[in-house]
Amino acid sequence: MDDRLSGILFFISFFSLIIFWTVRLKRAAKKGRAVSYRSDKRFNSILLKTGNDFNLKSTESRVMSERPFTMYGRITSLSGKVDGVDIEIRRETDSESNHFGMFLFNVRHSLVSDDFGFIKICKESSKSRLMKRMGAADFTIGDEKFDNEIFLEPSRPGTLTSLLNSGIRKNILRIAGKAAYFEISNSWMKVRLKQSRIRNSDALNDFIAGIASISRGLASSTDIKQLLMTNVASDPVPGVRLNNLHVLLKQFPVDDETRGLLAKTISDSDIDVQIESARYLKETGMKHLAMLLNTRKDLGVEREILIVSSLGWGRHVQSIPVMKRVFSESENYRLKSEICKAFREFGSPELCPFLLEHITGSDYGVKIPVIEALGTCGTVETVEVLLDVIKNAYYKEVASAARNAIEEIQSRLGDVEGGWLSAAELSHTQGALSRVETADKGALSRVKDACGPAAETEPGAEPSELNDE
Repeated sequence: MDDRLSGILFFISFFSLIIFWTVRLKRAAKKGRAVSYRSDKRFNSILLKTGNDFNLKSTESRVMSERPFTMYGRITSLSGKVDGVDIEIRRETDSESNHFGMFLFNVRHSLVSDDFGFIKICKESSKSRLMKRMGAADFTIGDEKFDNEIFLEPSRPGTLTSLLNSGIRKNILRIAGKAAYFEISNSWMKVRLKQSRIRNSDALNDFIAGIASISRGLASSTDIKQLLMTNVASDPVPGVRLNNLHVLLKQFPVDDETRGLLAKTISDSDIDVQIESARYLKETGMKHLAMLLNTRKDLGVEREILIVSSLGWGRHVQSIPVMKRVFSESENYRLKSEICKAFREFGSPELCPFLLEHITGSDYGVKIPVIEALGTCGTVETVEVLLDVIKNAYYKEVASAARNAIEEIQSRLGDVEGGWLSAAELSHTQGALSRVETADKGALSRVKDACGPAAETEPGAEPSELNDE
């Protein structure tokens, strides 16, 4: 009986101790002090080896352990410089946190120039992806893979474009892909890594080296223009080269150094980079754009519109034959309208017959640009056609465009023989030009000089009053 009682008491005492320590450890875990003892020893040895490899300072701290009958375990943390970058590595010990047991990497750096503004680089989250689907603005740099995985929030977009070269993007994708949490700002970088990602000290060393490389690359760059030019010349992703080129041409004047770069990028393998480079190379660039418009059949409407707009802005009259062909072959009213705008910039009377051919039968969206182009390209003979347009116009916008074109022709002609054109009664005849009664029926005077382009007027300016000659 005594033996049975002793055995019962022994088992009661044994299970009481187990219950006691279980309850105590659970309470300790709730207070955020418990860590996994089984992983302590292995990860401490990994951290110590990594500390020796990078010559980092190691620090041990006592925390409540989950090991039965053992009150405390030891956690090693590291701090110091890796390739000149201040870094701290420790494990999260707050058991109430979702990050419990993860490795936390804290990096301190500083962007050396205020020109970079505020930046934020982090992993795409479900929230950011949802916001993009709902139409929220998203800053991208032209690298599709990087833009899909990384969320960027800069206060000065151009500067962040210059910082993210191919090497930094590659490291960010590699580190962020492994990390549970990843964020970079102007003065720090914070990364959390799950324990399961660290198999040995070599894996940890590689991860630390990648973090240090990102920080060093972001913090050591100062000259935004040189960064942009380097990216334009050497980045392997065409979209990134194009975005950097946009920023370079927008934020900095086109000097000899920039022109030297453009002379090389006009032969870039990407057609969009070629077009953007050519737009700023004056005559050489205009010839290249005209050649692309004439020979490339895979440009697409948007590129063709951009090229035509640039040729018009550059007043490259040598491209007139190409534009005539494109106008006749295209069925896109936006492209045709842009060609008419370019013709208006050219102001060449040789375009008058071509425009008159398309003033009738054209769609409403094309007819008005054709009429507007006649304002700078039209001759005296054009007036009668425009008067008929006013008379037969179904839309008041068409009649208004024709009246404005007549006024432009009249103000541009200057010296007219015999005073055959008169605007004395414009207000009573809806813009028609009166004819002197002594002239033969329908006679119009010939213009001595009608080849000069129309003077530039500010958008929305009132038409100038026209006096009888």
